[in-house]
Amino acid sequence: MTPQLTDELREALRQSGGTVEVQDDQSDKVYVLTESDVFHRAMQALQAQEDLAAIQAGAEALEAGAVLTLDAARRNLRSDAMSEALEAGAVLTLDELDIRIRSRLASLECGT
Repeated sequence: MTPQLTDELREALRQSGGTVEVQDDQSDKVYVLTESDVFHRAMQALQAQEDLAAIQAGAEALEAGAVLTLDAARRNLRSDAMSEALEAGAVLTLDELDIRIRSRLASLECGT
């Protein structure tokens, strides 16, 4: 359902130049009424800004040595998997070791 614009809101938009704050008298929340394309451009700009900040933070962490390359992470995972197997007294085939490594990599990529 798309609510229709009332004459009152239409006039407020015309007078304001295209953006109006509207307050819900039941919840006291304030909403911004603006054209759809203005909203979408603003959201795209915000997303681009957030992406840039994340890239910058990642670059700074890399420069500070706070992150590992993918190869280094894989080496660490292989070493951890081998250590666990030795501690448990288990003997792993190369295939089983590879499965454990891939499982760990997948969990890292998912952030778990």
